[in-house]
Amino acid sequence: MDEKQNWQEQYRSLVNRSNEELIELVAGDYRGKTIKELQKNDGSLYHSVQKRRLIDKLVDMRILYRARRDLKFLRTMNDDEFMGFVAENYPNMSPSEFKREDRSVYNIALKRKLIGELVDRGVLVRKLKSH
Repeated sequence: MDEKQNWQEQYRSLVNRSNEELIELVAGDYRGKTIKELQKNDGSLYHSVQKRRLIDKLVDMRILYRARRDLKFLRTMNDDEFMGFVAENYPNMSPSEFKREDRSVYNIALKRKLIGELVDRGVLVRKLKSH
């Protein structure tokens, strides 16, 4: 199957899904990402949610973010709420993976001196380097 046929099949499968299913798909694979990242990484899914006018809803639900994310809501969270947010959005990552995935949120955790506690609670995991 060539790339065009594969894209068409994937698009057809998205067309038959409900709005709720599309939102779940985006939340599962792109939570915490920008709209541009969704568009770049999965054009079919982006096109489906954009065509159904779900982008604003995904942003309001804090599943997707606009290019310039407003992280003020994270700064207003207490440490436990913030760690819950990290646990929900960046589970089982090493601190370096977390940093690569979302430097802005990582920097907030670093500034609050929560990286060690996130590891202690099992939210982030230290991965042993194999030689």
